Amino acid sequence: MINIDINKLEELENKFNGKHINKDLDEYIMECAKLIPSKRKIILNINSKLNKNEKEMVSNLIHQYYEEKLKQYHIIDKYDDYLRIILLLLGIICILLSETFIDLLSELFLIAGWVVVWEVIYDLIFTGFKRKKIKGIYQKLSRCEISFSD
Repeated sequence: MINIDINKLEELENKFNGKHINKDLDEYIMECAKLIPSKRKIILNINSKLNKNEKEMVSNLIHQYYEEKLKQYHIIDKYDDYLRIILLLLGIICILLSETFIDLLSELFLIAGWVVVWEVIYDLIFTGFKRKKIKGIYQKLSRCEISFSD
């Protein structure tokens, strides 16, 4: 359970875009959500003196904000996969081209090819897992239970 204290609705909203939540609040929610085990449901407990309409607006704002973040991550994943495939093919081509050249040019193509292949593998293993974890948190937050207490 993540506890949030809000005195006014304006504290929740981003001052430049009312469809986004405050950056500080987003960072706080994400930090707390990362500590919750992946199998547990995320519950936001908001302590406030808001009326029923404002509570509904808060609930919608939070859910819509994290749904939008989730959509952005889907797009990033889609294009990132295409980029990984292209880079992997480019690295393999460089390695194969290194066999046709001699001396310095051969070594440069071989090194460049292996560096590109290594970067793709590194991105897949380390960055990909981190991004999937954050994407999972966004998915949970887009459907989280929000309770209000006065």
